Amino acid sequence: MHTVAVATVTAEYDLLDEELPTKTIESYFGKPLTIWDPSTLEPGEAEAVRKAFVRSAETRTIEIDREDHVVWVTYSITVEIDYNSDALEYFGAAFEGIIRHGCHVSFPLDERKVELVEEEFTARVA
Repeated sequence: MHTVAVATVTAEYDLLDEELPTKTIESYFGKPLTIWDPSTLEPGEAEAVRKAFVRSAETRTIEIDREDHVVWVTYSITVEIDYNSDALEYFGAAFEGIIRHGCHVSFPLDERKVELVEEEFTARVA
């Protein structure tokens, strides 16, 4: 089967220099770098996934809290996954786990993810 899954993630990052201009901070988090790494899938997920790739990734919002020294970044990732539905069911694997374990997101100038705040997943089976 084939699925297009979209994950929307809000993550919290340390604001290392509160004197940086807003434009500079926004440029750091403007475009997420996303890779698909099947070697990091959990047992069961790896058996269910035939192939997958990241179709796109984009930053949706950037909120800067200079008082608390944090930046909240909301980004979305679109992943196409070909999978064996019987194996997915047999192993009890879920698209959310597959995306969480297989997708690795960073930003070009700041790779220190501090805390995951919220995740939202949608999937469309084709």
